[in-house]
Amino acid sequence: MYTQTYSQEVVNLHTHSFYCGHGSGQVSEYAQAAVDQGLALLGFTEHCPVPDSRWSRTRMAYEQMALYEQDVKAVQQQNLLTILTGYECDYLEQ
Repeated sequence: MYTQTYSQEVVNLHTHSFYCGHGSGQVSEYAQAAVDQGLALLGFTEHCPVPDSRWSRTRMAYEQMALYEQDVKAVQQQNLLTILTGYECDYLEQ
């Protein structure tokens, strides 16, 4: 396991792009802005979609998950900074 220590000033672990349904901008644009601001680590945390499309106004479509992950992977390969792919999930009792 690789471990890297980052100071608080150079990390953002809560970023939403257009995929989340209430954000805007492309993954690559956020990565470039992070580099421009001197960030060393950027985490994308799009709202996790659900198969039945509940909350569709604030979630990506379930079918967009692979495209979102591909977009982040493509930017990761540019080695501009460390980028993490994540999902912001909600608890559903059922």
